[in-house]
Order: sequence, then structure tokens, then C-alpha cells
Amino acid sequence: MDALLQMLSEFVKIKPTMCGATKCMHERAEELQKQHPIWHGKDGKYYARVDVEEDGIRKRKLVKRSREEDLREYLRNYYRGRLWQAEPGFREWYKKWIEYKQSEKEILPETATRYWNDFKRFFPEDEPILCQKPMVQITERDLTEFVKGNIKSKRLSAKGYGGLRLIMIGVFGYAKEHDGTDIEIHRFFRELQIGKKSFAHHPKSCTGEVFSKAEVARLLKYFWDHRETTANLGLMLAFHTGMRVGELAALKCGDNIRPNVIRVGRTEIKYYDHERERVITTVKDSTKTASGQREVIIPDDAQRVLDYLKEGRSPGDWLLTRDGERISARMYNFHIKYACRELGIPERSTHKIRKTYASMLLSSRVDDAIVQNQLGHKDISTTRSYYYYNIEGEGTIAHRLNDVLTYA
Repeated sequence: MDALLQMLSEFVKIKPTMCGATKCMHERAEELQKQHPIWHGKDGKYYARVDVEEDGIRKRKLVKRSREEDLREYLRNYYRGRLWQAEPGFREWYKKWIEYKQSEKEILPETATRYWNDFKRFFPEDEPILCQKPMVQITERDLTEFVKGNIKSKRLSAKGYGGLRLIMIGVFGYAKEHDGTDIEIHRFFRELQIGKKSFAHHPKSCTGEVFSKAEVARLLKYFWDHRETTANLGLMLAFHTGMRVGELAALKCGDNIRPNVIRVGRTEIKYYDHERERVITTVKDSTKTASGQREVIIPDDAQRVLDYLKEGRSPGDWLLTRDGERISARMYNFHIKYACRELGIPERSTHKIRKTYASMLLSSRVDDAIVQNQLGHKDISTTRSYYYYNIEGEGTIAHRLNDVLTYA
């Protein structure tokens, strides 16, 4: 019997690749039942012993049937049940998939961290539809219930749904390649009926997405007046260059390659190291995207800030430091919000500085190619769709409307 249990374990680990998950399961159960010892009793009945668990206690159970074929069918069902229980679930397949992606260097550490955050959000251990059963038992009806239920209960936007869909396609696709499921996940999502009105829409106001021209002027004055705090000078550069905060935090003195030009070629990244169980912050020698590798033209005011920061420094030094240490990206968010509070204006993050920069260029009709290069975007449509907001103050807009909407 121990040999049969060992074989059961090996069957779970090694799966034939010429059949689907369900067919393989039946074939393995058939093979196991054939090798299970049975005997013909003096009473004419057929007997076998199997392991069962009752009230948390493992026992040996004697099973008897009048016909040998009936006993064989019982054993088939017994091994099918055991094999189902031994099958990995969705969460185990996620770990296999993400480990494979990382081992093949198909994703960056920060991408894996983003996947992990979405995974924790959508697939907690107590999730009842996908995470409480073996992967091979999950049906397309389960998937439909899970997806539509999450869209409704979590009020997912189209972007949030995209994150959920990406993980499901990755995990089910990987499991399908390894006979862990029969579901064709790409076909499932193509045929899934979800209307655009199903997604939550979170309207954004201009005042929350960008700084007005008047607010920018006040902030720039505040930063220069408090330039003893190096992070404030970094924020001045952010307003003048539109750089991502990770790019700003990774600048070195030598990146000011010539007057009024900054070369952007590094960025700060954060990722969760599962082995050390901590978040790692470091700088990598590439940008978020290939388009991010660029030379940014800067105005004279920004060059003066750079000259101030570089004085007496070597090209290899970090540009923005505090007590000799590089200032991390998260500190700029702290300082911009602190400055907003000091000036009595609504708090916003450093990403709103980037949107403000883009909006100022586009509203001033700067050529699309220039805007695209300055921001490091692959497509100008990205800039116009997600970064372009009105930067006039409400008072200015009201004054203009009063002039336009005169019916007398």
C-alpha cells in the first residue's frame, strides 16, 4: 500500500502532456485502481482496504462489493477524489507562474511587486470561488461569477479590471501548458460579456490633478526661499523638467551633459524581496520604458538650480542628497505636501507636478514631438489622454466666461 501511495504522489508531480487536465486525471485514477490490491473472500464478495480521514483522524477502511467491477469503480472514484485533493489550487499556480516569469527574466522585480499587490487584493486565501478548490475543478461558470462579482463588489474601473485580467490570463495560461486546467483562458475572456457601463468611473477634477499657474508661482518662490532643504530644489527641477520622481531621485551631477540639457537614463525602483521579506529601494541604469531614455531641454531657471546644486561636486556624485545620502523618491512626496500645507493650497503628489508640466506645454501649443520627448512618452496620445488638464485658476476661467457669455 505504501508503494501505491508513493505512486499517487508521483502521479501528482508528473503529468502526461498528451492530454488535457481532466482526461489525465481519469487516466491516472484508472492506472492506480488497477494496481490496488483486492481479494476474493470466502463469502464470494470482493474486498479492498483504503485510507480515509474521519474527524481529522486517518484510518484504514475495509470496502466490500458483490462484484469485482463494482469494487473497481469504487476505487476509480476513490483515487479521483484523492487526486483532486492533491492538485494545486489557483494560489499555488500563481506562485509557479511568477517564479517562472522571474527565472526567465520576463518581468522586472518592480513588475512582480505590482502583480503581487494585485494578487493579494483579488485572491486572498479565503476567497471562496477560485481559492478554495483545486485548479482543475474550476469551471468557466466559476470564472464568470468571480470576474463579474469583483467588478461589482470592488467597483473596478476598466484599468483595475485590466490588472485582474492580466493575472488570470497569466496563471491559467501557465496552468494549461502544464495540464493544470482545461480552460482556454484567452477564449474565455474574448467571449465574456461585460459592458462598458459595468465599470466604475471616477471623474477627476482639474484642481485635483494639476497645479494652477498661480499655485506653481507660489510654490517655486517657497522652494527657493527654503533652498537649504535640498528636496525643495529637486521639486523646483520637477516643475521645470516634468521628470518622473524616480528619474529625479536618480540624477547625478554629470547628467547635466551641456548647458540647458539633462540626460535621463536611470530611475529609482522599489520591489518586495520575498526572501528577505522587505521592500528594497535601489537605482537601476535604465528608465521605466525605452522612450524614457532621453535628453530633456531645460529652461534657464532650471539650469541655475542645477549650477547651485553642482557647485564643488564631481560628475559621479548624486545630484540631490541629504547628509551625503541620495534623497529617495518618497521624500519628494513628503516635501511637496508639506509645502502645500504651508501655503494653504490643496495637497497633491509629485505625479501632479508632471501632469502640470505636460498641461502647460500642451496649452501653450508646444509641438507634439517636443512634448513627447520631454516627458519620455512613446505616444503623444498618452500625454493628451492622461496628462492634459486645464491649469487656469477658477477665478480666471470665470472671468473669461463672463466676457464670452454676454447675451445683451
